[in-house]
Amino acid sequence: MMKMDCTCPSFVIERDDMPGQVKKLVGAWTALGRDIHTAQVAGYAAMMTQDAHSSVPPMEIWEAIRDWLRTRFARLAPAQQETVHDMPVSMQVGRRFIEEVITFNGLVGVITSPSGRLPRKTAVVLTNIGASHRVGNHLLYVRLARSLAELGYCSIRFDRAGTGYSRPTPEGMENDVYASSGIDDVRLAMDCLQSRCPVRKSHLQGFVRVPTFPIMRPSWICASRV
Repeated sequence: MMKMDCTCPSFVIERDDMPGQVKKLVGAWTALGRDIHTAQVAGYAAMMTQDAHSSVPPMEIWEAIRDWLRTRFARLAPAQQETVHDMPVSMQVGRRFIEEVITFNGLVGVITSPSGRLPRKTAVVLTNIGASHRVGNHLLYVRLARSLAELGYCSIRFDRAGTGYSRPTPEGMENDVYASSGIDDVRLAMDCLQSRCPVRKSHLQGFVRVPTFPIMRPSWICASRV
């Protein structure tokens, strides 16, 4: 790494838990005549905790990188005011499916419905897998929702309170897997889905642990709403 062939400007931020570790690297790169800038910004140690749930986003580091990029490369792009980009409201993929980003009671989700045809009368509510948000493990819920839409079914995958982009739980907690408010969140998701799609009943889909085997398997529960 000391002799890495890199002629572009470089920005090196020292780890706040191991100060002085970049001194040798910076010295070697400087000797090679490279354009290098260093900074000491806190945030690395708080981000790299043993428990991922207690990790703190390194906002000061991101801001330092942003400011350095602006100073270094501002001349390459025309000056313009910062704008806030809203999430896309809906997306239609041919005659396969339509996806719509929704918010309801402070919760965020995605409704996936058939494209070019009326949906079936039964819908599917995809509930969170532990602390994972609405995409599911390895994008499982994304693929499942789109496959269901191609078969004619509407579905909603959403972040319950304290997960993903949704608001915290009523107790102000995040990533509380067993929060009692989760039941109300599922009811709200069912109501939201049925208010937007002409369905008569919903199936809840999630994952449960089989007591005698250390594996996870899907569980389907039929819940009708008239």
